[in-house]
Amino acid sequence: MKIAKIMVLWLALAGSAFAAGLDASDAGEYVLLDKDQRPTQMQMRYYQRGAQWMMDGKNGNSPWSPVCQGTGECRLQTSSAQKIHEWKTLLPSELRAMPMACIHNQAFAFCRMSKPDNPNMRLYWWFAWQNGRTYALGLNRLQIGR
Repeated sequence: MKIAKIMVLWLALAGSAFAAGLDASDAGEYVLLDKDQRPTQMQMRYYQRGAQWMMDGKNGNSPWSPVCQGTGECRLQTSSAQKIHEWKTLLPSELRAMPMACIHNQAFAFCRMSKPDNPNMRLYWWFAWQNGRTYALGLNRLQIGR
């Protein structure tokens, strides 16, 4: 019985570690993929200033420009488990069991999924809201950090 309690406690602690939010290791440059998983011209750079997430963007070879700088409606905040659950329903069924952490604002969410048995294997998603619909698009990481 004692071993069973230890296993339950270990699984609970491991699960909460996998459910941790985004961290500095998620900072980097990403390219948005289209519905056929091909790179688009839209690129994003996520980074932290203190504890606040920031995002710069660019289209193709244009220079980076600030998009979300931690204020107003564009301020990125940690997403609730309820919101994450809603967004996961848009993903392929085989991915829905994977832990996911997100930050969001009123226009989009930036999310990371990690395999429980290998947290360094990550998938990144971008969820956008337009005309009452939510769109899920993949991201490819181009560069780590800033």
